[in-house]
Amino acid sequence: MRVIFVCYGNTCRSPMAEAIFKSLVSDIEVLSAGMSALDGQKAADNTIKICKFNNLDLNNHKAKNFHELNPESDDLILTLSCDIRDSLRESYPDLEIYTIKEYAGEKDYLDIKDPFGGDLSIYEMCFFEIEEYLEKIAITFNKKNLESALDSVKDEEEDISARLTALDGIGDEAVLHDLTYSVSSDCINEKIIEKIQNQNLLINLALNHPNHLIRHSACKKIKDDSILFYMANNDSSYGVRLEAIKRIEDAEILNEILLNAENNEIIIYLIGKLSGNEILDDFLRTFNHEGIVEHIRKQEVLEVIACFNCHTDMKIEAIAGILNENVLENIALNDSEPKVRLHAARKITDEQVLAKIVLHDSDIEVRCLAISKVSDQSLIRTIALYENNSNLRCAAISNLEDQSLLEYLALNDCEYEVRVNAVSKIMNSDVLKEIFYNDNDDTIRRIVIKNLNDDKYLEEIAFEFPEYANLILEYISEGYCSVWVCYSDDWEIRRKAIKRIHNESLLGKICCNSRFDDMIFSAISKIRSEEILIKIVYSSPIYYSRRMAVKKIRNKDVLMDLALNDEDPEIRRIASKHI
Repeated sequence: MRVIFVCYGNTCRSPMAEAIFKSLVSDIEVLSAGMSALDGQKAADNTIKICKFNNLDLNNHKAKNFHELNPESDDLILTLSCDIRDSLRESYPDLEIYTIKEYAGEKDYLDIKDPFGGDLSIYEMCFFEIEEYLEKIAITFNKKNLESALDSVKDEEEDISARLTALDGIGDEAVLHDLTYSVSSDCINEKIIEKIQNQNLLINLALNHPNHLIRHSACKKIKDDSILFYMANNDSSYGVRLEAIKRIEDAEILNEILLNAENNEIIIYLIGKLSGNEILDDFLRTFNHEGIVEHIRKQEVLEVIACFNCHTDMKIEAIAGILNENVLENIALNDSEPKVRLHAARKITDEQVLAKIVLHDSDIEVRCLAISKVSDQSLIRTIALYENNSNLRCAAISNLEDQSLLEYLALNDCEYEVRVNAVSKIMNSDVLKEIFYNDNDDTIRRIVIKNLNDDKYLEEIAFEFPEYANLILEYISEGYCSVWVCYSDDWEIRRKAIKRIHNESLLGKICCNSRFDDMIFSAISKIRSEEILIKIVYSSPIYYSRRMAVKKIRNKDVLMDLALNDEDPEIRRIASKHI
């Protein structure tokens, strides 16, 4: 749709009307033309002057003939006089053609007098008369445009770009405020909030709108800390509360929010935001919230919690995140709670600090941890030999490298736990054998068997102390296991021994030497090699082994030879069956 203003020459009245109407409406194409205009003629000087006085610019106006505009059926033609209206109606019966005053609702004297040739005051009177009636028309136009734009914005089936374009034409912030209650599109509502600048309207939306996304968008533009404080404490949406907190800069207000906060993520954010502010320290000394400290990354906050918080669990959680070794050392050496010192000591690598803990800490568990991390063998030997507490001595032994001292402790120490720990670190087979024969304790003997990497000694112990035979089977080599499979009279030992053997050559030897059918059966069942199976058939003196082996052979030539030539009729029968 176009609105076209028409006078005679398009240099006085219609250019004024065009300029005035353009300033009153939007999203409408506004033109002017003349019935007998000379194309390209500029506006009259007084027309330009009076428009300039009213902040309108006609310097670039060029006159146009109406007929050259090719008017269309949806154009609205507004003339400056009745004779022009009547003439155009005859030429264009299908168009909407009215005088300006007629379209504005006037009934009498519908012309606006042509100021052509008059002085500036005449032009001024003409300007204000045109403006008076166009303002009335503009109200109707803007109302129609607003209704149309609102309908477009609210139409959920309309393309989103078209709805956004329609939204651009709505400037009344009160209308925009109300529109948020009718639109469900988050994208549209976000654009609406962007257009609203009035703080009262924004506050109303932030406090009262049922849609949390709209409250969130409105909150981003609110400047009043008291409103933000209320929202931070009372809004039902975590996102809105957090956004309100982000916009508050006053440390005292933030601290008050922190003291009342229950949501862990908000507490973590506030701690980070207030980091470095003295007002935060009092909170950090007393707070006790699970699941918060592990998410804090700022070192200065963790250090305050670890050093000054009154709750042990909070201090321990903070220690886990501290990187500064000096702070950890201070806690490990000076904190009053053993649990706290223990967790700090776990993160310390400095040998001198660890040595201080070993020598001076009052808690055995803390000292045991420290000695287990020390590399100073002189200190470790001293603790292992002379410390009164057996737990600390055992912790030292776990880190002791001196084999001769370990042997001495294992053979001579009067404390059982010390001997046990010393034995577990000895590598010399002769010493281990000596300990086995000299120490009657079952636990120590079992440790010896586990550490004794000598099959000959293990076999010797097994035959001399059969009660340990089953345990020795777990550590002795496969070769020694095969001997037991062939010759042991203990069925349980044979069964465990055969399970340990996976080498097929050893399994083949068992089949050729064992006098126990159950062991032969187990060995044959584990052999996959055709070559070994054939060797058993041709070389084993044991009929059962040969018969079991031939059942697994697939070589046709071997089976044919056995079927024709073997001395055992059962093997000839089995071979014939498998050919």
